[in-house]
Amino acid sequence: MTTLAQQVSPSARGNPVPISFRVTVTLTQGTPAETTRNVTISGWVFVPDAVPAESPVAIWYLGIPGATYRGLSYFDRQVPGYPAQEFSLARFQARHGVGVIVIDTLGTGESEIEVDGELITSSVTAEANLQVLQQVRERLTAGTLIPGLAPVPQDALFLAGIGHSMGAFQLTQLAVLLQDRGTPLDAAVFVGWSHGPWNFEWLGVDPDATMAAISATVSNGYLVGGRPLMRPFFYGPTPTVPQALIEADERDATMFPKGLMAEGMTPGIVVREAGRIRCPVLHVEASHDLGSSAQSEGRHYASTQLFTAYTQPQAAHCNFEASRNEYWRLLADWSRMVALSHTIQA
Repeated sequence: MTTLAQQVSPSARGNPVPISFRVTVTLTQGTPAETTRNVTISGWVFVPDAVPAESPVAIWYLGIPGATYRGLSYFDRQVPGYPAQEFSLARFQARHGVGVIVIDTLGTGESEIEVDGELITSSVTAEANLQVLQQVRERLTAGTLIPGLAPVPQDALFLAGIGHSMGAFQLTQLAVLLQDRGTPLDAAVFVGWSHGPWNFEWLGVDPDATMAAISATVSNGYLVGGRPLMRPFFYGPTPTVPQALIEADERDATMFPKGLMAEGMTPGIVVREAGRIRCPVLHVEASHDLGSSAQSEGRHYASTQLFTAYTQPQAAHCNFEASRNEYWRLLADWSRMVALSHTIQA
């Protein structure tokens, strides 16, 4: 395989390249009872810096952020006073030969849609994200994802998904939908999500008070405030991440559809779907997170070909602590291992 980094201009290496996807979604609630909309999902491409010429596979991920996060603000967190790569999962993966495409979830950031946010549910975002992945596959194999990127042979493409928190919730639905449509993911990575009961007391969060405060900020079906209330959960009871990162996170927080949030806040909401996922699964939890442990989540993925668990040490829900590099390195290594195994089996 040709080294991918040599097929794009130097300005595209490491830096996110804007991209967009036109999709059609059907809203099945409200008046009229069913409304179809054509909308744009905004995304950004992180091209691999280098892929060994002898590599038989090109690894690409679609990244889905969690609630209040945009694609770039979670997967490419920029913090004033720090190098661009310091808190960026996407740049780390690109430097290690893994391509990443991050998106703004439908109804957030630049993926705007002029409808009540209560109409945006997991089934709606799953259909939208399925169309995004279809276009990603088509553009990668045709060499039209971004200018100058060489085509990837269909049998060499390893296309996977990674979702954080509410993004992992959405990824669960998406993985099953793709499977049912005959184009399954090659792997799925669930970060900061638990299919079991959530221990809010352990997290230092009063769920009723927090949701009441957040719900008080609802505008046209979108949650638009309350982010500081999530600090004990997002960064732990005694944060070790820079204060500048927390401030950047909260400054960049985006509104989030109430319909999607209401579903996602129900523990076990997609546990049945998780049990149907057949592709390899990596489940990541921080030591201070929704679940009791990443290992305990394995029981929910009854159909997967391979289950791998990783608990990020001394970290909280958003994964930005010093141990992030260990987690990012494991993700890159795991992805290569699974992709090569996939190629051998094929």
